[in-house]
Amino acid sequence: MTKLKINNKSYNMKKITISILSAILMIATNVLNAQNLIPDWDANGTTGAGTEANKWGFGSDAAVWKIANGAGDCRYRDGNTYSIDGGGTYGGRHFLYRWDGTTENVNSVMSLGVPVNKGVTTEQAGIQMTANTTYTITGYYSWLNNANAPTYQFAFGQTPTGTPTVSESFAATTREIYYPFTLDFTPTATGEYFFQVRQIAGRDGGTTGSGGIIMLANLNLEGSTLGLADVTSAVSSNIHAVGSRIYVSDVKSSTEIKIYSITGALVKSIQAGNDIDFDFKSGLWIATLKTSEGEKSVKLLVK
Repeated sequence: MTKLKINNKSYNMKKITISILSAILMIATNVLNAQNLIPDWDANGTTGAGTEANKWGFGSDAAVWKIANGAGDCRYRDGNTYSIDGGGTYGGRHFLYRWDGTTENVNSVMSLGVPVNKGVTTEQAGIQMTANTTYTITGYYSWLNNANAPTYQFAFGQTPTGTPTVSESFAATTREIYYPFTLDFTPTATGEYFFQVRQIAGRDGGTTGSGGIIMLANLNLEGSTLGLADVTSAVSSNIHAVGSRIYVSDVKSSTEIKIYSITGALVKSIQAGNDIDFDFKSGLWIATLKTSEGEKSVKLLVK
């Protein structure tokens, strides 16, 4: 039996290893049980009549909705591949929303909930969320055309177009480039919530001018109850996965990053002094971040 001796005390290495693996598996359980709460955002890939976006969970206070691969206004688009900021491409289904044109209200709010009657009616319900559960929405956004290097506000609110409960701004500096985004939300009350999108800067002709056209893709919303991976930590560095890429952000000091499999095997170890990102194998992983501030663990689902 292998033992580790520290300060004249012996420790059973087998028990230590089992404890570490148990902790990792406890973290992983929350992810394994997770599911995308907005699975129908892309009309399940169907085309033609019945694929209008407002029949699949999307809504707005002023919009004209078209079918998948239809012309103009708010719709889905297939058959185009766009580069992703930081590397890679995306060629799946894209959702388009307009803040310009005579048929659109330039100050409108686009919202995403869940469809009440998929592909048939335009009734939109909120996404059911539980108090004190952390929800994370990820995906890509792009400035397709028109407007001037827009800034978007992504948010969650209790109504489709009302005051956000939580929000964050995301800028787009180059047309037809996908930018990965992540927005976390922990509601204090159980109920229905909507994902909201606004264009808050970059209009043609100032604040009263027309906006542009945004593209959204690869949308995924998952929730996880508080687990070991979510324990509050003083470590400022953050790590998250979007698609097949891992992003390390908010690096303010030397950060040691280690990525483990759910069986506890060390797969990758790197040191970072600034924000970095890199491709990684698909699967469920546990990452640890260690700085002079302390250490924290984060669960990653790489697709």
